[in-house]
Amino acid sequence: MATRINILREKCLDRNDDADPNTSNTPNNPYNNVLVNDDYQLLLCIVPKAGSSFLKNVMKILENNFTESKNPLVESSHMNKRNKHFKTLSEFNNLERQKVLKNYVKVMFTRNPFSRLFSAYQDKFVSIYPEYWKYGVHFLRKIRKDSSLTCGHDMTLEEFLHFVIDDLKHRGVNNISKHWEPIHKHCDPCMIRYDIIGKLETFQDDLHDILCKIGARDRIDLPVMESLKIREFLIKHEVKDAFDRKNMANKGCLPEHELPKRIVESFVQHGYIEPLTGNSLEELVSLSNENFNETGVTDLILKHMITSNKTHLLNLPKYAKEKALQQIPTELMHALRQIYKNDFELFGYF
Repeated sequence: MATRINILREKCLDRNDDADPNTSNTPNNPYNNVLVNDDYQLLLCIVPKAGSSFLKNVMKILENNFTESKNPLVESSHMNKRNKHFKTLSEFNNLERQKVLKNYVKVMFTRNPFSRLFSAYQDKFVSIYPEYWKYGVHFLRKIRKDSSLTCGHDMTLEEFLHFVIDDLKHRGVNNISKHWEPIHKHCDPCMIRYDIIGKLETFQDDLHDILCKIGARDRIDLPVMESLKIREFLIKHEVKDAFDRKNMANKGCLPEHELPKRIVESFVQHGYIEPLTGNSLEELVSLSNENFNETGVTDLILKHMITSNKTHLLNLPKYAKEKALQQIPTELMHALRQIYKNDFELFGYF
């Protein structure tokens, strides 16, 4: 991790374009994104699509008043219900903030910008997420020259990447969705001198080292991130989310009987499962034609998953991402690389 810090600080010497958040009123002020844990003297900048949900759960477990579980995955299912407010660095006055910045361990996590954009697309436009489908519809009307569009549920990856560029152009870097806001703007590592730069690509090892450094390793049960148990958890969680949102999805976007098929298609695109064939495909058609529920859809997907080759299944997300990005025009990838240039350079993604 020392090499990451050295690269970051060397690159920061060449940059002087970031405003001091003390004078910034933008909603994406980086101090708003840095969570504070006083018990372990930890500051953690949370970056959407870079392990953010898992890390929020870790922060909850580290609080003295939380004893329900040591497993961040178990806690994840209760996250929204508890509606936890995290203390952030923006809540301190300047004198208090400087004291905390001097004495606490400062951590942030990064992710390859292309992988992060792909994940944002999968999460917001491939999964059942009507709020974001509506978010992108105005852009789709423009590029498809179809004013009758009412939903962006079929936005392609290429369209999404153009949408991100358009979003940055018209709304500005301080006002776009945090899910594709450049990480260097979100956490401002050239102003906040982080002690540790974790990466999603080495998430488990990095998080283990961080917990050891702050003396909290025994507080967290870290699951093996590259395992089918994680995959099973994600599938159950996302099917539940899809059913929770199905009423919104039905409003001008997706007929209810198409929900099982859309859920399965989203998991195939995520690389969670292989395409359904044979009996599994027949069961899916049957589900779509009859009454269906969350349990039935989940059971069908998990039953299909366990019949696949385990090694191949674990590599599917990587293959799905690589295949999808290879189909994006070179000039579009180049434009995105320029937009996220600082993220590539500051965090050593070459």
